[in-house]
Amino acid sequence: MYIGKPDFALADVDKDFCKGFIAFLKTCTFNNGKKTLSSTTCRIFMNRLAAALNKAIREGLIDRNPFKLLETKEKLQKQNAIREFLTIEELRTLIATPCRYEIVKKAFLFSCFTGLRYSDMLTLKWSEMHKAADGKTLYIEHEQVKTKNRVTIPLSDEARKWLPRRTKDIDTVFHQLRITSTTVEVVLDEWMQEAGIQKHITYHCSRHTAATLLLTLGADLYTVSKILGHKSIRMTEIYAKIVDKKKIETMNLVNNLFA
Repeated sequence: MYIGKPDFALADVDKDFCKGFIAFLKTCTFNNGKKTLSSTTCRIFMNRLAAALNKAIREGLIDRNPFKLLETKEKLQKQNAIREFLTIEELRTLIATPCRYEIVKKAFLFSCFTGLRYSDMLTLKWSEMHKAADGKTLYIEHEQVKTKNRVTIPLSDEARKWLPRRTKDIDTVFHQLRITSTTVEVVLDEWMQEAGIQKHITYHCSRHTAATLLLTLGADLYTVSKILGHKSIRMTEIYAKIVDKKKIETMNLVNNLFA
């Protein structure tokens, strides 16, 4: 243990211990000192300790949780993550740029037009695609791996362009996506550089791109929320704020133009 006291008792955990634990999380390193814990990981460990202390109270081992003695500013706070996404122009550039793994390009762009996570791309099946009542529109009915929520996503013509050719007797759509997720991120980084896109784009950014793209084109929050499988529309509102910010930045381009 980081405290260096093997005989440290549960009853000895007090407010100072909790503050010290948080300080430790902020400064500890791994991978031979090359990396520190992310703010999200720090909060996860802090919350786990707080939960363990709450359980100790329920089992009669301690009287109170010292974490509750900490002021809000003394605890690790949730940071608003930067949701990086691709603009319509950047998507056009990316589509025109070759990628050394064509299946990665197809999968990423398909996610940009559907909002599906990488985990869902690995499990997506042809048998989950159906034709709508009009006999023309194709849609996906898929249970999300992360949330277990079932989403229904109509496929636009642009999304359908990036579906791979179906292989006989194989139901998994992107079965050729056999490289590790780490390698996928490396390939994406190379592809972005080749396209001249300076943003830090990960695979999950395709989901952010899908949300901001739909909202930019005029889709309503409720519909986008359902397509993404959000449990609450508040999660989708984050993307609406991003789109509003981009609108302001766009309109500000005319500032001083006629001075």
